[in-house]
Parts: sequence; structure tokens; C-alpha cells
Amino acid sequence: IDIARASGDNGDASLADLTERSQLLVQTDARGNSLLDNLHSLATQPLHGKILRDGGDEVTRSELMDSTLADVADPTAQVTQNGANTCASTSVQIALARDDPAEYVRLLVGLSGEDGSVRMRGGGRLVLQQESFDDDGVVGRQRRSPSEVIFQGAAVEFANGSNLDYNAREDGHDVGGWLEKTPVGGMDRARECISHE
Repeated sequence: IDIARASGDNGDASLADLTERSQLLVQTDARGNSLLDNLHSLATQPLHGKILRDGGDEVTRSELMDSTLADVADPTAQVTQNGANTCASTSVQIALARDDPAEYVRLLVGLSGEDGSVRMRGGGRLVLQQESFDDDGVVGRQRRSPSEVIFQGAAVEFANGSNLDYNAREDGHDVGGWLEKTPVGGMDRARECISHE
């Protein structure tokens, strides 16, 4: 009930699809929590202060719930990079949502929660890229959903290591004080990078 309450119309459709595949809802993450447990945490936890919009978090929460539910219900059709320079992290997001949805949602719970970080199964830490948000919600989306912006930005920053800093707002890398953007050819480039088979 909490999950449905926190979701919008699109999320309700994805949740209905997931309930028909109950074996998916009971799969567990690295900590032993089920996909259903993690979706409940995402629906009820306090969100990170940078994600909250002026006047409350209900619109942002429902958008985050809708996109997360869609990601796990049909990741190969729903998860995209659109025009963003996040090809590799998008591929990881698709694979994780498809193959280990409980773990995928656990990571989103940590990234969107008050601390804005989460330890991965292998021990590394993902951190919310706070510049993705301002008082009006998600910025620099490139037509991506909140779950895509949150996961892809954190994954790109983690993959960079300590030598590069990913600026999620500008979708580029800060290199010695200079912002460099890797050119992307829009959806044609996305199709080359990501197989939806």
C-alpha cells in the first residue's frame, strides 16, 4: 500500500506488472532484503535534502518511484541515457536492474536517502551527485528520469576514480579546472552503446 501510495499512475502500472511476477519481488539483495522490502524503503524513507523540491517531496518521490518501478519491470525498454554522456553507466544500470533488481533498488535507496551514499556489494561507495538537483528538482536531465539521473551520475563518478570529477549538472568532466564534454551523437550513439535485446 505504501509503494502504491508513493507512486504515480505510471508507477502503478509497473507495480501491477511486478505483482504478476511475484518471484521477482522476493529476490534478495546483497544484504538479504527483498525487492519488495527495498521498494518499500524507497517509498517511505526521508529523501536527501537536495532531491526535495520546494513545498514538499511528493512530486519528486512519485517521479522517483515511477521511474524505479519502470526500471525493474522492464529495464531494457525503460532505462536510457538519451543525450547524456553516460553510456557505460547506463549499460550497468540496465544489467543490474535486469539481473539483480533488489540490489539495484537498494543502491537507489542509499543514493536518494538522507546520507546520499551507499556501499556496493564489492565494498566501493556510490555517492549522490548533488549538483543534479536544485530547488526546482532535477536539472540537466537530457530527458532522463530521476532514477537514471541519480544512478548514472553516481556510477560515472565512481568509475572516474580520483583523477576526474564528473559534473552531473553539466554532464562533463572537470579536468584541472576545465570542463570537458565528450561528444555524443544523441540517440544514434545511445543505440550503438546499448543493446536492448
